[in-house]
Amino acid sequence: MIDIPSRMYDAFSSSIMKSSRGRSGFYPSSISIENPDKEIIGTCLRQEYYRWFNTAPTEDYNPEFGIISLSGEALHEVITSFIRNHPLETGLVLLKDEHSFFDQENMLSGRIDLFLLDTKTDTLLGCDIKTVSDYAAGTCISEPRIKDLLQCALYLDQYQKSAHSGNKEINEWAILYFARSDSYYKLKKYPHGSPFKAMWQFSVSFEDDYVVVTDQFGNKTSYTWITKETLYTRFKVLYKYIKAKQLPPRDYEHSYSEEKIAGLYKQGKIALKKDRLTIDKWLEKGAAEGELGLNMGDFSCRFCDFSSLCWSNNPESFTKKSTDLYDLRNRKIIVPKKPLSTVPKDRDDYI
Repeated sequence: MIDIPSRMYDAFSSSIMKSSRGRSGFYPSSISIENPDKEIIGTCLRQEYYRWFNTAPTEDYNPEFGIISLSGEALHEVITSFIRNHPLETGLVLLKDEHSFFDQENMLSGRIDLFLLDTKTDTLLGCDIKTVSDYAAGTCISEPRIKDLLQCALYLDQYQKSAHSGNKEINEWAILYFARSDSYYKLKKYPHGSPFKAMWQFSVSFEDDYVVVTDQFGNKTSYTWITKETLYTRFKVLYKYIKAKQLPPRDYEHSYSEEKIAGLYKQGKIALKKDRLTIDKWLEKGAAEGELGLNMGDFSCRFCDFSSLCWSNNPESFTKKSTDLYDLRNRKIIVPKKPLSTVPKDRDDYI
């Protein structure tokens, strides 16, 4: 038998998949922010620093992420194709997909998923498609994931700023979630306002300068700490570290202390039942130091391509390779010769 899954697994495990790529400015998927509790949400600045200088990944590429990305891209294309081919039935005209933008001032380059015209209301609408796993679906039913919200708010701000005077305004950006399975119990148990179980959306807009999110029931939530200014704050901080060639501090932890795990438990932030039971037993026995036996840490840190380097005794022991797609001296993004749409999306878009 010719074993196709094994052939694909070997291909995903090859050195080509492990290679890093340089940066053409910053990407919207790299966005991060500090919330009112002083917690960082989004991408770690140190990880972005390593990426900027084209650092070789120190971790083996997980082939499972490869097949997840393929399924995510396929579902993304299915949704795009349906909207493109059914404008009369949906009342939505696809004006542009995979459209690139460049922001010289903030050193940002990116591409949006869909740019639509609603013929029923004569309204422009941006849309970002997020395909999610069962677990991820459970975290974004009642409200969007903050990182997804940040990306869409950034897209909306970019297109509002770049619109020519007199043109039709765009005031809304949709986050369209599509679960790769509709069997997850939370999708059946908790309504999200969509006629589909496996597809639902949130609308992102600005009220004054801060972000407002509307769900499919029409309920609005204000995020007054996410503003047009704070969307770019950490990009500017990262630029200062890059310019000085100074390694930024870590934003996440690879392994939590027992004290932190206990604190998260008391705050109701331990997701898995089996972990909660382990902590219960440990606390009942007096919480002896070193006896908990749980190895927990931040997802962003544990699945980082540079984890071993970052947590080594010498996290700066790498060769800094300058990017050829960005003129740092003149703060100018150089448009790639190949269309930006050929650059693969970050795996975070699919997990």
